[in-house]
Amino acid sequence: MGNIETKENNDFKALTEGAAKIDRKAKERKINSIIFWFALICILSGSSIVGYVKQDFIIGWFENPRKIAYTPSSNTVDDSELDHNAEKEKLVEQITEEEIRTKITNKASYYAVVGSFYEVKNAKNLVKLIKEEGYNDVIIFQNGNLKSVSLGIFSTLNEAQKALKQSGRNGWVKKTK
Repeated sequence: MGNIETKENNDFKALTEGAAKIDRKAKERKINSIIFWFALICILSGSSIVGYVKQDFIIGWFENPRKIAYTPSSNTVDDSELDHNAEKEKLVEQITEEEIRTKITNKASYYAVVGSFYEVKNAKNLVKLIKEEGYNDVIIFQNGNLKSVSLGIFSTLNEAQKALKQSGRNGWVKKTK
């Protein structure tokens, strides 16, 4: 009978140790799961905060695909380049509300439209880019709820189409009212 009790005690001891081991492993998995979810929430909330703070910059990628393609050749910037960039910024700020209003003369009757935006800031940025390409007659005009950018005002449909074609930009011709 002593052997049976010893065997039962050994079996009971093995079962208890096995149950304790399973319980420890379950607790480890639970702790690892909590750590995983906490880390994931931290990562997602961190990226959400950055996305919120930089939302204008990110939206700009979609409104101005040239910005995405721009990759500077180095990380260093000399003073003259900073001065040049500051001058460009001033040019954008100098575009007044008057330029947004339609500049229609009696003989001009067509726009060569190359972009339309809800925000004036985006239209001004496009004007700046186009002026850098040598188009000095670029204007912004109100087009319904949008601010549209035109290469200029043209007296004939053919002139407007020719200007669009020469610019290499996608766009359309709109008759002035």
